[in-house]
Amino acid sequence: MKISELEAGIYKVRIHSGPPLIKPDKNSPKATAHFLFVKGHGEKRTYQLDNGLAVDRKHFLVDESEFEVVKRSTLPIITHPKIFLTWKDDEGDDYVFNATDAWHLRTLFEGQPFLSEAFNFKPRRKR
Repeated sequence: MKISELEAGIYKVRIHSGPPLIKPDKNSPKATAHFLFVKGHGEKRTYQLDNGLAVDRKHFLVDESEFEVVKRSTLPIITHPKIFLTWKDDEGDDYVFNATDAWHLRTLFEGQPFLSEAFNFKPRRKR
């Protein structure tokens, strides 16, 4: 199925080979599937791969031959969420903190000033 034939919606896609301009990050978890969000109609149609920027067809970096549309999808039901904060120190050692919800993530940022500064976290003002 060609990208221009897709109706507005969410699609599960598999990328066979990434675009040559994008190098895979060896430190990131590897996804086995991706979401393609198609929004709008006609000339105003935009395409967004996972949490990337929504772009028009001519600026979409993945070519038709590099991915396959597995199926049209609905909004996912997430049962075991995890957020990983990873970084390297000056000596090249890797660190990983994880959180299972937004409350835990906020607690990490509020309790560790070096994290809040690095991730540009600004706590809400108290009312």
